[in-house]
Amino acid sequence: MKKQELMKRYRDLVEAGKEIDFIMLYIHMPTGEQETIINPNVEAKIAYIDKTYNEDLIHSGCPDIYIVEAVLSTADEEMDFGSALVEVKEGAKIARAGWNGKGMWVRMIERGEPSPCDNGMENLPYLEMKTADNKLVPWLASQSDILVEDWVVVEPAPDAGEAEESD
Repeated sequence: MKKQELMKRYRDLVEAGKEIDFIMLYIHMPTGEQETIINPNVEAKIAYIDKTYNEDLIHSGCPDIYIVEAVLSTADEEMDFGSALVEVKEGAKIARAGWNGKGMWVRMIERGEPSPCDNGMENLPYLEMKTADNKLVPWLASQSDILVEDWVVVEPAPDAGEAEESD
């Protein structure tokens, strides 16, 4: 991710009138660890990033500190799994509210995306999770995942603003 992409995502959400609940940053630290920061003061954090990080999102004071990923959450309220599934089918990344501090999310992988061992077989859509240790894995909802109502959108569908404008 580049700073220009992050700033564009932020501007697009603001221009679409979306209320951004928080920004979640995954930051590589000099020790090699990854730190997760969740900040509800999005406007101030975006201004700080713009001033302090270069175009590759590397900190100006220490090249060993850089932003690996940033998520802008526009979750207006928590929802049930059915509503969250509608969002993920439209291209959003979703998570359980309790997962946010760990940087976990779920997205849909579309039909036809390449598989390392497809052997010419058709790829069907599936759900994929980003784990707390930055791995991607196919994901199935548990019974508690299906029944709780603490699902949130951590990153809206890429064209969500455009779809709302055309309505």
